[in-house]
Amino acid sequence: MDSAPQRLNRTVNQSADDYFVKRAMPSPMTLFFINLPHEDLGSVAECRMNVKKANMVIRSGNRQLPDGSTQFLGLPYGMKARRILLSVFTQMHQAAMADQPLIWIPIGKSSSGFLRQLGYESASSFSSSNGKLANNQLQRLVACEFAVEERDERGVISSFVESMKRHFNFKDMHPFWDVEPYEGQNCIFRNYDYPFNLALPVSYEQAHQMNARCLSWDVYVFLADMLHRVPEDVASQDMPWTTVEKCFGNTYKDLKHFRENFKKALANVKKVYPAVETGVDATRSDVLILKRTPSPVAHPK
Repeated sequence: MDSAPQRLNRTVNQSADDYFVKRAMPSPMTLFFINLPHEDLGSVAECRMNVKKANMVIRSGNRQLPDGSTQFLGLPYGMKARRILLSVFTQMHQAAMADQPLIWIPIGKSSSGFLRQLGYESASSFSSSNGKLANNQLQRLVACEFAVEERDERGVISSFVESMKRHFNFKDMHPFWDVEPYEGQNCIFRNYDYPFNLALPVSYEQAHQMNARCLSWDVYVFLADMLHRVPEDVASQDMPWTTVEKCFGNTYKDLKHFRENFKKALANVKKVYPAVETGVDATRSDVLILKRTPSPVAHPK
């Protein structure tokens, strides 16, 4: 495996469409995280989201079997997938803060070691079924595809998507390359084309302290990514609730139901990210108001 050091590039492309310079929008890695299904969707092969004029899709991957055939894995979902992703995102951020290349992330020699990293500490947590479920989610994450479709329904290339790709400097939005044994333990190898220039300023330990379910973790990542990027020259940024709901995948029965659940999750996030108390106003029924607020952990300059 090639382990040549590569210096991190944190430069955001400011020549992109003014849309991304004048307002904060969720980064691709945030959209990947918050659009993971909450529950197992069974044989469903993809889930789609539409944010402004960008059509995004998460597609299930397959696993190659010893006899040469392929096995459908299904979409990653639920808390285990989020624990894995946020653990990886946290280590990406720590590498960015240290200005060090991140080539691989060790996940231990066994399922129990891997689960311990994800916060399953009690003896009852280390059941064989728990280990299999966590490893299954890791396989699903590695095998799935997260993509932005560049053409609209008429087949025309979207200038909005082109601007977004330039602004976030990404080629391939999937953070993982593969999971392989290395130096005596299993490791997640990162994808060099993934945009580490916008490493999310998140902390796995903070999120774990919430002791909450999927949406609270999603709101934590969403606000950690968004608040520190609200432009300095504006008092606040209004984000229509309809847009916020689209960012989270339109999985709720109606906008009112989504807004109520978002507010409950927001209360959990405030426990570990206190700055959200003054940085977010969710009292209005038409817009979510965001104010420039420090990220929950230090962010690379």
